[in-house]
Amino acid sequence: TRVSSTMIMVLAPHAAYSNVAVFHAGGDVNLNRLMSTVLPGAQHLQALQNATMRMTTAEASLWFDALQRAHSYLEWGTGGSTVVASWLSLQNSTSLRQIYAIDSSLEWFSKLRLQSDVIARAEKRGRATLRVANIGRTLAWGVPEGWTNRSSKVQSAQAQSYVEERTSCCFDVILVDGRFRKACLLHALRLAHRNTTVLVHDAPRYLDHRAVRLYYDVVARKDTIAQLRPKDGAVNNAKSGDPDYLRLYTQLLYDWARRR
Repeated sequence: TRVSSTMIMVLAPHAAYSNVAVFHAGGDVNLNRLMSTVLPGAQHLQALQNATMRMTTAEASLWFDALQRAHSYLEWGTGGSTVVASWLSLQNSTSLRQIYAIDSSLEWFSKLRLQSDVIARAEKRGRATLRVANIGRTLAWGVPEGWTNRSSKVQSAQAQSYVEERTSCCFDVILVDGRFRKACLLHALRLAHRNTTVLVHDAPRYLDHRAVRLYYDVVARKDTIAQLRPKDGAVNNAKSGDPDYLRLYTQLLYDWARRR
């Protein structure tokens, strides 16, 4: 979820979103005043003052409610979500201790670190890992530049590099909000345990696809974000190399490249 200077959405642990009158889509909130009320003794509040997310209040609430219950968190696509997750991992009163964030632009990560040093603090303490996948030169929002001019072999290799940047299990919460989302949804099963929560942003584009229908149940929806749970047997099928799973996964890497 990329940082936006025009849509401010600051999230606070254990905040009752419906009770914060100024917490609304596109609005802002006085973080210090809010945090002093909902989480006395919270640290590094200044680091969140400019945190922004391209989500509505309902979407951010669903994402954050899941994050508060997690010990480990992975996201494809970074920004305000990375800042907030890093900040949350530094709080003594929360359980989040492992963050793995994947994106496609080293320049973007540099900007994130400049805008909020809370990420660097979380990295230094071993709580956060930011990884850049090699998909070549990128444009805004991490979209690969000149994608249609690349050979299908290069496209597939670079897509796989992004999706499979992390291969070892497991994470409690996974956010799919970057490139190659259908393939990421399938690969997420290899990084999941039976109780993992998977969230996908811009969900209407993906919920009717086989990658979701065959392998996930939709638990909740808020605006354009959906909370998914792996179907019975889905995680085992993914990890065991089930031929149908592998066939669909390989197809999605290729289809994304071809469609672009």
